[in-house]
Amino acid sequence: MASSRKKVSQRAYLTGDNSKSVGPAADGAVEYQLLNTGGEVHKTFRFDPTSPGGHMFAQFGFVTKVGNVANSVLNGDEPGSIDDAATDIEEFLQSIANGTWREPGESRARGPKYDKAVLAYVLFAGRSAEKRTGEWADEATVLARLEDKSFYAKVRNNAAAMAAYHAEMAKRGESAGTKTVDDLD
Repeated sequence: MASSRKKVSQRAYLTGDNSKSVGPAADGAVEYQLLNTGGEVHKTFRFDPTSPGGHMFAQFGFVTKVGNVANSVLNGDEPGSIDDAATDIEEFLQSIANGTWREPGESRARGPKYDKAVLAYVLFAGRSAEKRTGEWADEATVLARLEDKSFYAKVRNNAAAMAAYHAEMAKRGESAGTKTVDDLD
């Protein structure tokens, strides 16, 4: 069912040179544009986080964002555990510490979708024969283990595992998003 709420605003994150950013920029500002009933900008409000009050907004934004991350994990379509929520919060805070804000829609429920069967294949194939026991005994066991959100997040954050996944997808003539470079037009 479509929402009956009308759009009342648009937001723009800006970099230090006032160009648009996908999300908050370390040296930037933000604009909130209040729209009139015709959808045109009625008034623009600009906020520079280095201005007086910036710390208050930052504190409020911190608890709001961290709360949103936890809520999306714990109360989403496929609720995760408290450990999943803590992992997502830690990952988000680390991305901020690294100067990167997640792009819109990039979270546990809406992030890139990976073919778990291919992921299980590369994880199993990447294990040495003597380590293919227990939770690593066969591809089906590894695939089942990928349903654990904490493990799946750990795998997605492992550069070697994801490099092997993308290499396998390329070998199969597939990719996570586009089929060929020509599709980027």
